[in-house]
Amino acid sequence: MLKYYNKIDLQNNCILSCDMLRLSFKLNQEKMKEFMNYINSSTLKDFSIDVKYFHNLQQYKFRNLVSITKTLGFDKISFAMGIGFNGTSKDKETCFIEFNPNKTYDLVLPYLNYIKKISYGLTFVRCDMAIDIPISKNMITISKDSRKLSRIYRYDLHSKDLNNCTEYLGCRSNNGFVKLYNKQIESNLNYVLTRLEITLDSLEYKNFQKCMPNIHFLKNMNLCDMAMLNDTDRVLMLLLLESDKPYDLINMLGRGKKEKIKSLLSSEQNELFNITFNLYMQFVLNIKNIIEN
Repeated sequence: MLKYYNKIDLQNNCILSCDMLRLSFKLNQEKMKEFMNYINSSTLKDFSIDVKYFHNLQQYKFRNLVSITKTLGFDKISFAMGIGFNGTSKDKETCFIEFNPNKTYDLVLPYLNYIKKISYGLTFVRCDMAIDIPISKNMITISKDSRKLSRIYRYDLHSKDLNNCTEYLGCRSNNGFVKLYNKQIESNLNYVLTRLEITLDSLEYKNFQKCMPNIHFLKNMNLCDMAMLNDTDRVLMLLLLESDKPYDLINMLGRGKKEKIKSLLSSEQNELFNITFNLYMQFVLNIKNIIEN
């Protein structure tokens, strides 16, 4: 069973949460030394915590990257920090902390509280919104828009089944980057789950609306083995999913063909989940609670 930090329940048992949060803050040289001493002392207090340092003198790189890992039985959870930036004199005090609230909030909290006590300028940089959908991955796909679309078949290279396919829109770590994948396989769950992740570098609602992809809920189990479709229709389906305006193209088909192809798709994401302005603001408040409290 997955663990969540302040999850938001959507309709049809879908769940909205924050899966990654990156914050920026500033420390002067004296406070940096104080914070590094605090990090070192954490290993003395808890032997299940392992701290690793990576020193870098390259220009425009963080001078000290810190990885903190805690062992919990057979599992490990970790988060990262960057202390001091190799840039201009203003940049030298810049730091970051990046973590997954769902997995590591309890581990991160003491460090975050210490950061709040000794730093200034703690601000939001980026987050990954996660939407967990309790249906099989091979029932969901995203279509191309102005962002680059790619599909990678990770789990079985000999079977191009959407169930083992991870879909991407946009450029990794950029605003609007989208990832749709089989969370059941990725996390070895005993229940069906598909996760949609959206990277946001602004918490404005209009930015979320711009970044939300077009989602199609398939009514057939396997795009590449559709017994009900002939070769022409199968190719047509795949091309439609590569298009940023699939329904404009469908409407150009004859009546019989249009109904046949259209019946395989449901373009309305609201049929499964609906993220209203109020629900999105609840998501934003959860992030602000981490930063401000």
